Amino acid sequence: SLLNPSGYGIFLVEPNALAQTKWKEFDKHLAHEGAYVHAAIRAPEKLLAPEVSITPILIVLARTPSRDIFIAELLEEGQKVRVEKETVATS
Repeated sequence: SLLNPSGYGIFLVEPNALAQTKWKEFDKHLAHEGAYVHAAIRAPEKLLAPEVSITPILIVLARTPSRDIFIAELLEEGQKVRVEKETVATS
């Protein structure tokens, strides 16, 4: 795998990848590959517009299991600064 043992990977996935029926399969596959979800962040609605019409989910993965998963929704691009500051403050 290309993910450094102490690093993080950030990936864009389609919203339906996290649907309840698919989540267990997705999470199981990641664990089998030695990757664990640390955060799931819904991106602003038009992040990829006009090229793509879906609203992606940003998934943060790491090699170490996490007790908790950070969940957030960014309704507008300006929110990213607030989320970053709050995440750093609680780390």
